[in-house]
Amino acid sequence: MPRRRQYKEPNAIYHLIPRFVAGEWFIRGAEERRQYMRLFGLGISQSDWRCCSYAIMSSHIHLELRAGRDPLADWLRDVHTPFAEWINERNKRIGAVFVRGPRSNRVRDDGVAHVMGYIHRNPMRAGLVSDPRDSDWTSHAAYLGLAEKPAWLDTALGLERAGFASAEEMDMWIRTTEIDRSAAKAALVKARRGRPKLVVANKSEVTASQILLPQLIQTSL
Repeated sequence: MPRRRQYKEPNAIYHLIPRFVAGEWFIRGAEERRQYMRLFGLGISQSDWRCCSYAIMSSHIHLELRAGRDPLADWLRDVHTPFAEWINERNKRIGAVFVRGPRSNRVRDDGVAHVMGYIHRNPMRAGLVSDPRDSDWTSHAAYLGLAEKPAWLDTALGLERAGFASAEEMDMWIRTTEIDRSAAKAALVKARRGRPKLVVANKSEVTASQILLPQLIQTSL
């Protein structure tokens, strides 16, 4: 059965986390990161999506993206399929590289800065650096001009949506603000769960099944 395509609200910010199967460390150095960034740049540049921040870690990737109208799966497939083939050839292996379907969560309008900070502080939490400016695994240094900025990284959009007046303000806030997983999770739009509810004339709420089930029983008699 084909998977149902998930709808993404155009112009909303999303936090995507593509993960490698079994927590494998497929990205071990600069060459793997450059290859992923090259393919990602080709893919997103062919879409109307934009990238606000990223972190390319050994076992997973963080992407903070502004959604467009193009289906996410269509252009992201053109990134992950050739990257998986490249990884398999490089490691002389056969099989899946990415966990099917990256985790994707919509970010609250007032949570963009927290997700950006969480992404940029990933190497710090991993114990790789003590300052986000010292890592070339994220977009933090590119915002500050300390590293080459990929053409597809929209720093102006990132600063605007995060509410920062400048890259320096972003840098200071991220370096001095502890942003753990719970803070990043609180910055996300909560997914709606449960059965759909209908409002009836007396303003009481009942589930759709409570209304439809008696009707189905009646028609079957």
